[in-house]
Amino acid sequence: MENYFVNQSEQLQELKNQTELLKDSFAKLTSRMDSISSHNRLLETQISQVAQKVSQPRTNKMTAFTLKNGKQLEDPVGKAKPSEVEKEDDEPRGEETRVGSDKPTTPPPYIPKIPFPQRFANSKLDE
Repeated sequence: MENYFVNQSEQLQELKNQTELLKDSFAKLTSRMDSISSHNRLLETQISQVAQKVSQPRTNKMTAFTLKNGKQLEDPVGKAKPSEVEKEDDEPRGEETRVGSDKPTTPPPYIPKIPFPQRFANSKLDE
């Protein structure tokens, strides 16, 4: 009978140890799940903020340009006002509007500039 009680107490001690190990692992898993869920909430808020930012139309469009020579353009290049387009369409086109010679005018041929003018300027000074 004593052996039975000793054997039962050993088994009880082993069960207590296993229970403690399970409690510790359960606590670790719970803390990991909490950290993952909080991280997931942060990612969801970031995604929603990006989605809202993308869905909002941009309101800061440029309407005036300043060129290097100081001239200002009110409308972007390539976009014409509707009134200008209508005026161009109203004008008759054809042989009646052409005044002058029968030959079409061609622009003068392109003459490229000297790539490194400093060398030539120095040689002119030497002479």
